[in-house]
Amino acid sequence: MRTYQKLASAFPELWKDYLRRHPSFRKELEEAHGWATAPDSPSRHRDDPLELFESLLGLGPTRDLPPETLERYRAKVHEIMRRAARDLKAYRRSLDADLGSHGRGAEK
Repeated sequence: MRTYQKLASAFPELWKDYLRRHPSFRKELEEAHGWATAPDSPSRHRDDPLELFESLLGLGPTRDLPPETLERYRAKVHEIMRRAARDLKAYRRSLDADLGSHGRGAEK
């Protein structure tokens, strides 16, 4: 399975094309491994949070950036992710408080 995932990561367009031409193989992979075989699938990016974040937002990969620019980009993405996590935690607390004030208890 990891070999298939590495192939999909290394050659996304060829992998997509192969799966288009072999739908039974795609279905077999999905059924046997629960792996969404589309190259843009979030499960494909499990090892790299930056790639996962970009794919969930529908952004293209940043492979063409020079290394120093890529590091600045990664730092900015991590800053944005930390800010989003902080905001979402605060929002969850407010939802929990709101649910508690309506007598239903704080459910997650």
